[in-house]
Amino acid sequence: MTSSSTLLVFAEGDTLCALDAGSVQEVVFLPALSQAPGQPAVLDGFMALDGVNVPVLRAARLLGLKVEPEGIYAPAIILKGAKAALSAERMAGMLHLK
Repeated sequence: MTSSSTLLVFAEGDTLCALDAGSVQEVVFLPALSQAPGQPAVLDGFMALDGVNVPVLRAARLLGLKVEPEGIYAPAIILKGAKAALSAERMAGMLHLK
């Protein structure tokens, strides 16, 4: 028996990163984020999603990579259950593994 999966591939600088697409609810353009006083450095801020504030974590900071400025079309990768989102520099595509 073989299994397959689909990966959502995104980039931070020259580094390609991937998440199992099954753990992703949706990908949207990163909106303006609200800030909380004293928020930890790994937290970029909060985005409103269906009336709920969702914490947005920068993937580069989580991975110990250099944080580049986000462009106008930077993605927000909303994880299933919308308990958190990851922001990244850019999307790189989908990869289907067999």
